[in-house]
Amino acid sequence: MSPASEPGDDAMTRDEIAGFARTFCKAACQASRHPPIELSWPAVFALEQKDWQDRAELGKVVAAAVARAHADGSTQVERRHLFPTKHQWAPLAEATQRFQQEYLRDALEREGWNVSAVARALKSSRVHIYDLMSEFKIQRPRRT
Repeated sequence: MSPASEPGDDAMTRDEIAGFARTFCKAACQASRHPPIELSWPAVFALEQKDWQDRAELGKVVAAAVARAHADGSTQVERRHLFPTKHQWAPLAEATQRFQQEYLRDALEREGWNVSAVARALKSSRVHIYDLMSEFKIQRPRRT
């Protein structure tokens, strides 16, 4: 599979996104002369959830994420490298909810999506963690 990077390429199917993303990741490492780095499976899942206009758009996002991952010394490209949040002023309730959503997602990724471990780490109940996941529409990524 060779990644075309011309704007206007046909949109990709969900099944093709992971393969193209991995190809772009490898190419970005080679182009920047950095050691190879892989996309985490939560990162791949996040990429699959987005509707990409074309392969060029996906390639730019992955290349930028590889640079961010190398800059912070990460061993994998994570979701936070792909879609960094830009904190802007928002009503306190909205900002708090965004923080909770990011905090919960990060905890789930850190604990390998083990809800019991997350509940213990956050001193909460599993039921509450599941309720928050539902409220924030956080779904466990499927493994590839």
